Amino acid sequence: MEEIKEVLDFCLSIGLPVCLEDIGVDSITEEELMAVAEKTCIPEESVYAMPFPITPEAVAAAIKAADSLGKQYKGAKA
Repeated sequence: MEEIKEVLDFCLSIGLPVCLEDIGVDSITEEELMAVAEKTCIPEESVYAMPFPITPEAVAAAIKAADSLGKQYKGAKA
């Protein structure tokens, strides 16, 4: 968790996005999220360099988790 906080602090210090709202996504449906996740998992993408299996469902869950974590961290910093 300490490493995640360090990365979030760095991103915030230089103005990088840490949640979906930061890139202009105020709401997203499950269908839209899965469409993004599916495009992430096309055979040409580098996501397959990960040392474990990648699925669209796992990518969608990771997006949700990262968004939630970023929102919470920003809220705690405010």
